[in-house]
Amino acid sequence: MLRARGFPIAEAGVEALEVSGMVDQRIASTLDMTGFFCPEPVVRTNEEIQNVPVGEVLEMLADDPSSKPDIESWSRRTGHELLSVEENDGVFRFLIRRSR
Repeated sequence: MLRARGFPIAEAGVEALEVSGMVDQRIASTLDMTGFFCPEPVVRTNEEIQNVPVGEVLEMLADDPSSKPDIESWSRRTGHELLSVEENDGVFRFLIRRSR
C-alpha cells in the first residue's frame, strides 16, 4: 500500500474503505490538493467528483486549514455524503461518497 502524508492511499479502486468499523467499498479516486489554498480544493473536488461513479468514494487530501469547513459546507450544498474527515500532521483526509 502506498502512503501519502501519513495516510494510506491506493491505486484507483485498490484500497478498501473502512467506515464505522466495517469495510464498505473502495476508493474510486484520490485527489491530492496539498499545497493549494481556498478556493482551489473545493473547486477541484467539485470537478473530480463528476469523474467518480455515483455511489463511489473520492478521497481528497488538503493542508489548507479552511478546507475542513469549506468541504463540510460544499457537501451539504451539493448533497454528496462526507463519510469522514481525518487530520494527520496538518493534512486533512476527506472521504466523500458521490450521491448524484
